[in-house]
Order: sequence, then C-alpha cells, then structure tokens
Amino acid sequence: MTSLISEPQAWSLYEAKRYAESARVWEGLLQSTPSDCNERSRLLNGYVYALVGLKRFDEARKIHRDLFEKHRNHIDLHQLAFVEREAGDYHLALKYIHDERLLIAPDAWSYLGANSYERGKLSELLGELDRALGFAKQCEEESKRSSDLVLQACSMRLLGDIYAKLERPGTALSQYLKKQGKPLAPRK
Repeated sequence: MTSLISEPQAWSLYEAKRYAESARVWEGLLQSTPSDCNERSRLLNGYVYALVGLKRFDEARKIHRDLFEKHRNHIDLHQLAFVEREAGDYHLALKYIHDERLLIAPDAWSYLGANSYERGKLSELLGELDRALGFAKQCEEESKRSSDLVLQACSMRLLGDIYAKLERPGTALSQYLKKQGKPLAPRK
C-alpha cells in the first residue's frame, strides 16, 4: 500500500523540481520492494527521472542499461535515449531510438508514435528541421492510430515547435490550437 501513497508523492516532488526529495522517496520505495518484484522496473524508471533532474546521468544510464540487459525491453532503450537527450548527447540518443524502433511490434502504435516523437525531437534539437518535420508527421499519424490523446497532444506541440522554427507562424499556431484532430476557434 505504501507505493500507492508514495509514488504520487514522488512524482509530485519531481514535477515541482524538488529532485533530491523525489529521489529519496523513490529510494525508499525501492528499498521496500523485493528485487524480484515486477513493479520494480516501474519504480526504477521513476527514480531515473529524479536522477536526471539531479544530473546524475551515469547512475540513470546504469539503471536502464542493466534493465535492458535483463529484460531486452524496448522501453529501456527509449529511456536510455531520454537520459542521453537530457545529458546533451543527441547522437547517442538517436542511436538508442533507432535500436528501439527495431524491437517495437509493427502494430504497437503508441510505442511507434513515442519513438517517432523522440526521433523528431532529437532531429529538431540537432537543427535538422526537415527531418524533424517528417518524424513529427509520422508521430501524428501513429498517435491517431493509437487513440493515445497524450501522444496526439505531444505530436501537435512538436509540429508547432518545428513550424515555428521554420518561420511558419500561422501553421505553428494552428498546430498549437488543435484539439483531438479539430482546430479550436480562437478565444474572444
């Protein structure tokens, strides 16, 4: 029962950018969870977010490398890419994202969309805006096929960010204002 109370607390501290406190909550949760428990990977993932907030990238990398070696789950490659993106190594992050793509089932639309989002975001960060735009559009299509509203919102934001950098403000604004595939009317 502790995890039901403490996990939201850990995420709340993380969202408030109180990373050290968040990390302590995750550490407490991990200490009270058996090493062979299925929920441990989820707890470690939350802990990694706190570590990244603290810029403890080596520890975060080790956790997801170990998890990937143990489970061979594409999600751990995706999380390794997140760590590398936050550490500023965009090229290594792209390598992990490429490798992840090869492990995702061809009809796992949410995972495919998240992968395309990350490829688009990394390409944007590298200044490869045409490439980023292609991945963002791919993410948009995959997110629609998944019915994942959070992923759809992320794809719209990414498209808006890229169009803004391409100096297409009208198109950027229309992406930012979309909601569930329907443009929103401007507020009066």
